[in-house]
Amino acid sequence: MERRNGTTRNKRLNKNLLDNSFQIDQRSFWDIMGYISSYLKKINYYDLNNKPSRDWVVMIEGDPIIYMVGIINQPLSDLSSMAQSLNETKISNVDSLAVTTDLLNWYDKINEWYDTLLNQGEYRLANKIKNVLVDVLDNSRSNLLLFQERLIKEQQNNETTPKSHLLQSMPPPPKPTGEVNLDKMIHTFQKVIIHIQNFTKDYLEQNILSADNHMPNNAMYIAFVLLLKKIQGDINSLSKRHLDFYYQDILQQKKRKGLPTQTIVSFDLLPTVQYSLIEKGTQLTAGKLFGSKTDVLFQIEKPIVAYQMDLLELQTLTFNSNPYIKVGTNQPLVSSVSKNDLIINGKEAAPMDEWFVFGANKQTLQNTQVDEGKAANLGFIISSSVLFLSEGKRV
Repeated sequence: MERRNGTTRNKRLNKNLLDNSFQIDQRSFWDIMGYISSYLKKINYYDLNNKPSRDWVVMIEGDPIIYMVGIINQPLSDLSSMAQSLNETKISNVDSLAVTTDLLNWYDKINEWYDTLLNQGEYRLANKIKNVLVDVLDNSRSNLLLFQERLIKEQQNNETTPKSHLLQSMPPPPKPTGEVNLDKMIHTFQKVIIHIQNFTKDYLEQNILSADNHMPNNAMYIAFVLLLKKIQGDINSLSKRHLDFYYQDILQQKKRKGLPTQTIVSFDLLPTVQYSLIEKGTQLTAGKLFGSKTDVLFQIEKPIVAYQMDLLELQTLTFNSNPYIKVGTNQPLVSSVSKNDLIINGKEAAPMDEWFVFGANKQTLQNTQVDEGKAANLGFIISSSVLFLSEGKRV
C-alpha cells in the first residue's frame, strides 16, 4: 500500500474521493422556484360568475426574487435552433429577416429585464444588465436594425411580402456598416444572456434573505423552497452517512485527534546575558504561514534555560584508503585516518577547500587518472531531525 505523507501534491487524497459530485437531488433554488412559477400557470382562479378569470402567475409577477428566477430559467432553445439552422443550410433572405427579428426581440426582452428590476428597486443588478447592453449589444442592435431595413426593402422591391409593421415606430437607423454575420451575432447574444444569467444567480444567492417586502403568498413559496433545500442536503448526504455508519459503527474505527505541529527553536541571547529562563506556555510567533491572516503561534511545552553557547572547535576525520592493500576482499580498506581542525577557539582554522567530504581524500584529489566526466560534485551531508519536514519546501 502506498504511503501518503501529505508532503507532495500527488501524495494527497483526491478531493473528489471525499466529496462526490453526484447528488440524488441536484435541483437548485432557482430550479425549484422555476417549477413553482410554471405550475402556477396551470392554476386558475374564478370570478363571481364561477368562470376562469386569470391564472395565479399574476400573484407572483411583482416579486423581485421570483422575477430573477425567471431570468435565470429563461430558455435559450430558440437561439440554439437558429444557430444550428445557419450551420446546416444556406438560408434565404426571408429566413434572415426572421432571425434578425428574433434577435431584436431578445434585445427588447433584456432591456425589459433592466426596466423591471429598476422599478423593483434592484438597482445594482439592473445597472449590471444595463452595462452589458451598452458595452456589447447596443452596437449589435444598430447593425441589426439597419440589416432588417435593407431586407424589408428588398422584399418590397420583389413584391414577395407586404410591408412589415416592424418599422412603423422604428428610430432612424444608424449609418450603414455593411453586412451582418448572423451566425456570429447569434453566438454573441447567447454568450451575453448566459453571462447575465450567471451573475443573476450570484446576486440572488447573496441577497435572497435581505428582502423583507414579499407578499405573503410569495414569502410562503420562498420559505418552502428554503426548507426543501435543508431536506435536500440530508438526502444528498445519504451516501456519506452510509459510509460513516460502516466505518464508525460496523468497523468501530475511531478518528485520531490532531497533533499540534512541533518545531525546534534557537534562542540568541544578548552578549550581556549569561542565561535566561523561558517558562512553560511562552508563546512564540512564526509569522503568517500557509496563507493565514493572523500570526501562527507556537507554545513552549516545558520550561527551559537558555545559555550562551559558541562553537569553539570543529574537526573532521578523513579515512584514507589504499587500493593495493587487499585482505581477502575486493573492497577498499582504510589505510590511515587523518584529523583536520576546521574551527579552533571559534575561528576558522582551515579553508573550506581542505574540508574533505565522504569518499574523498588527498590521494583522490591528486589522482591524475580521474575522468572529469565521471567525477561527481559532492557536498556536505547533514543529518538531523531538525531538518525533517512533513510539509512545505526545503530552501
